[in-house]
Amino acid sequence: MEYFDLYLQGSSCLEIAQLNPGIDLGAIVNCKVRYEWDKQKAAYIEDLTVRARQDGTKIYLESIRFLGNLLGTVHARFDTNFAKFRQSKDPSDLGAFEQIDGGLLKEYRSNLDLLFRLMGQDAKAVKSGPQVNVNIASSGDTSVGFEDDQSSSELLKRLADSKNKE
Repeated sequence: MEYFDLYLQGSSCLEIAQLNPGIDLGAIVNCKVRYEWDKQKAAYIEDLTVRARQDGTKIYLESIRFLGNLLGTVHARFDTNFAKFRQSKDPSDLGAFEQIDGGLLKEYRSNLDLLFRLMGQDAKAVKSGPQVNVNIASSGDTSVGFEDDQSSSELLKRLADSKNKE
């Protein structure tokens, strides 16, 4: 079996024979043919590939879950502190975050960016505000989208334009 292990690691029959002076090259070649080392090697590589892919997928998904839990824990732990501070403006209400430094915020942002990348999203592309759709007609598709950064006059203009199209 040790000869096959050498073969799995990429050694040729000649190299195996050279590493083992007491074994004839013909005997090594005979073993390779008789025990179908090429088929065994291909099956081993296929199995290894499947297992590596499964392990990689598992680790990938666990990483997403872990980062989500990490960020969720930070939110749950400090949300009350932040709400108290927003109301009181008293830095002592921030608790452990009273001495916020840039490193902590950079680490948080880095974890958030990593989570988005793992999930196939770009954190910069995520809309910061909600989108509101208003359907003003009883027939046809005349819904109007409105995003936070648009003014209310823009919404009214779009509503009027949509109504005039009827």
